[in-house]
Amino acid sequence: MLETEFLPKHFKLLEKNLKKSGKSFLGGDSANAADVAFFVVYNLYSKASVDVDAALTDCPTLKSTVAKTKNLGNLKNFPVRGLYFSSDPAHDAF
Repeated sequence: MLETEFLPKHFKLLEKNLKKSGKSFLGGDSANAADVAFFVVYNLYSKASVDVDAALTDCPTLKSTVAKTKNLGNLKNFPVRGLYFSSDPAHDAF
C-alpha cells in the first residue's frame, strides 16, 4: 500500500507543485530545508527497502530535484557514514 498508493500519490502532488512553480527545488531556485528533508525521508524509505524509485517513475521533475539535492554538500554519503541518532547522552552522536 505504501509503495503502490501512498508514495505515488504524494510524490505526484510534489511533482505537480514543482512543475507549477517552474523552480528547480521544492524551496525555489535553490535548495533549502524542504529539499533536504525530502531527500532524507526518501533515503530512509530506500534504506528500509521501500521501492521509492518506482514511486518516482511518473515524477521526472521530482526525480531530478532529488538528484540535484543529493549533490549538495556531503549528502551523497548520507546515511552511508554510519551515523545515527540516539537519545543516550553517552553515545558518540552527542
